[in-house]
Amino acid sequence: LCLKKIVDISEQIVKQEYIALGWKFIHENWTIRGGEIDLILQSNNEMVFIEVKCVDHTDDLHNYVTRSKLRTLHRSIATYCHRIGVPESHNMRVDVVFVKDNAILHIFDHCSMPA
Repeated sequence: LCLKKIVDISEQIVKQEYIALGWKFIHENWTIRGGEIDLILQSNNEMVFIEVKCVDHTDDLHNYVTRSKLRTLHRSIATYCHRIGVPESHNMRVDVVFVKDNAILHIFDHCSMPA
C-alpha cells in the first residue's frame, strides 16, 4: 500500500474508535496554509482535535510528534476555531493517536502546547 492509503486507513480506524466511544464526527483533514488537523470530533461541550500518526516502531513514540508539529497544530486549531466561531470558553483538547498495522497502538490524550 502507498503511504497515502495507509494514512487514510489509519485515520478511518481512529475516527471509528472515537465514534464508538460516543464522539460526533465534525471534520477530517481540515487544512489551512501551513497546517492540517487530521480529525475533529465533539462530545457534549468538548471538542477533540486529533493528530493521527502511523508508526513502524514503538520505541519513543513521543519523538514522532515534534514541538514544531504541536505548534503548527495549535495554530491550525486557533484558525479553525476563529473561522468556525467556536467560543474560547469551549472545552477543547488535542489527542495524538498512534496506529501500527491497522490497529490503535496508543492514545496520548490532552496533549498540551509546547513551551
